[in-house]
Amino acid sequence: MLAAIGIADDAVALANLLPWRPPGNRPPTDAEVEAIVPFARRAIQLIRPRIILAFGTLPAVWLGNATGTMAALRGKWHQAEGVPMLTTFHPETLLKSPASKRLAWLDLLALKEKLG
Repeated sequence: MLAAIGIADDAVALANLLPWRPPGNRPPTDAEVEAIVPFARRAIQLIRPRIILAFGTLPAVWLGNATGTMAALRGKWHQAEGVPMLTTFHPETLLKSPASKRLAWLDLLALKEKLG
């Protein structure tokens, strides 16, 4: 999808908020996320990205200090360590709910516009 808006693979850095998946594929607990957030914030400071594309609510809430459901967060710009961050659907959501791809595409177009 990034290639479709003209962003090359070598122009992005990919990172998960949590570098592991909790047992049974359950959502992470607050304690698990709290343990890793300082490392995620430091990674942002070191990488110094122009823009962050956040997949899902976790990064928006924990890094962008946003609140709300995905319906309220997606397509909205927040800040993470002073970096503009756009929230969109997690890829797993797009696989389970293909109708969401239209909204994700709109988010990617907004990302492209912000990049100039």
